[in-house]
Amino acid sequence: MDNEQSKFVKIMRNAIKNGNLDVVKELLGNNDGLLETNTVFGSWLHIAASYGRIDIASYLIDCGIDVNRNGDISGGNPIRSAAENGQIEMVELLYNHGTIFDVSEAAKNPLFGAIYGGHYNVVQFLVEHGIDIAAYYAIGELDKVDACEYAKQLGQTEIERYLREKSKS
Repeated sequence: MDNEQSKFVKIMRNAIKNGNLDVVKELLGNNDGLLETNTVFGSWLHIAASYGRIDIASYLIDCGIDVNRNGDISGGNPIRSAAENGQIEMVELLYNHGTIFDVSEAAKNPLFGAIYGGHYNVVQFLVEHGIDIAAYYAIGELDKVDACEYAKQLGQTEIERYLREKSKS
């Protein structure tokens, strides 16, 4: 990434973080190619999802950004970023725009993100909207860690109880 592009990424990220839609619109202008910019934080939508910037996310989606594009540190799509940060309205927005619950890896699984962050309301939403709570992964020295076990390992007792009840039904 050259210096000019690096400067642009920093300005754009700060505009999204600070919720400045006008600056985002100005920076993107009519250049659709800038929508595809990838940063270490993921796409612009990953950043908006992390900070719960609904208006910016809606604008980016209207511009055609991919709601299922993988990126950021987890490698997951934007709903993973929103779930881990407890951004329930963002989770709902992304779900309503066709996001896929990627459960291929623990790091990409939005349910595991919500559990990690201790966001009960996000866990409920994901479960009520069909996320696979039986998906399991090898994590550390444990071979089969599903959502219930993950909540237990993290001391998220209320979430663990809820998941255990849902896995019986």
